[in-house]
Amino acid sequence: MIKPEAMKTGSIVSVDFVPRTAPYSCCIGLVKVVDKYGIRINPAKWENDEEGIILSTEDLYIPWININSMLVCTEK
Repeated sequence: MIKPEAMKTGSIVSVDFVPRTAPYSCCIGLVKVVDKYGIRINPAKWENDEEGIILSTEDLYIPWININSMLVCTEK
């Protein structure tokens, strides 16, 4: 189980979903909110080589129960 207190706003995460809980297998984004029920991220979109990563204008809420594994980057 992922410990919500280990997550911080502003961290970059790569989330692997439990099979058949999302239309895709993983998502990368910037952490906006963490609570005892789940995590809200601002998903990143990969653009061409010149622009790199662009954050989406929409947020994605992921319940803890739907997360299979997560890679967290806390340093820039």
